[in-house]
Amino acid sequence: MKDYLLFMDVSGDIDANLAKEKNLKLIPMEFIIDDDIETYTADENGLDLVKFYENIKNKKIIKTSQINPNNYEEFFRPYMQQGYSALYLCLSSGLSATYQSSLKAAENLKKEFPNVDLISIDTISATAPMGLLAERMIANKEKGLSIEENAKDLNTAKLKLKAFAVVDDLNALKRGGRISAATAFFGSMLNIKPIIKLQDGKLGMIAKQKGIKACLNKLAELFKENYNPLESKTVYITDACENEYAVTLENLIKQIAPDCVVKRKLLSPIIGAHVGSGSVVIGFWGN
Repeated sequence: MKDYLLFMDVSGDIDANLAKEKNLKLIPMEFIIDDDIETYTADENGLDLVKFYENIKNKKIIKTSQINPNNYEEFFRPYMQQGYSALYLCLSSGLSATYQSSLKAAENLKKEFPNVDLISIDTISATAPMGLLAERMIANKEKGLSIEENAKDLNTAKLKLKAFAVVDDLNALKRGGRISAATAFFGSMLNIKPIIKLQDGKLGMIAKQKGIKACLNKLAELFKENYNPLESKTVYITDACENEYAVTLENLIKQIAPDCVVKRKLLSPIIGAHVGSGSVVIGFWGN
């Protein structure tokens, strides 16, 4: 069986200690803040996320940059030179072209290293659900699954992941083309906030609520309707530096499922740049 290593790009959010303990390697991604290029590595030496979300609240212009095939080749080549194959969880192809870039890189690297593989998984996901899928990927490897068996399981399991979010900054959605300028303007005036669902690899608005309290209650309701503890009791809550919102949501979730394991993280800036400040995401396993 081919020896292989595990990878995820930093559009996904996972418990940092777990990633380090289990040797999950995180692929950096770049973004631009007011024309200054920043790299997010998701490690202890990386970006100050509190400062990042302050920049968002201060309306600074932030643009994300996808990983191109050459970036991938440079990143994976040293591992393949050592004889390792790579299993990689990639940001949804519905949100970015990074997955297609990784396939092109895999094709090129195969010519250099015919005895090892780069297998990319289109997670059709981002942030919290990617962390849950990464935990499954780690567990599969520890059970002795080959890289091919692990990839096959992940491609099936990813369809059971659920993710919902409240977005406070309607202008962020307007900039991303998710809602119209008129909807953003009048929604902001009336304190109307959208509930977003990540489905089939894309973001879609499924409900509107007035005020953050109603939004958090709606997220808890959606959790109750869709949560499947038989798959896993781990629940991820990620937030755009909105601790009060995240704590409130965690308390609501624990009332519904007292034995679930809630893991909290600041939202990946790769995703936070698009959903804006005030955002809270919940990810869990469903049916």
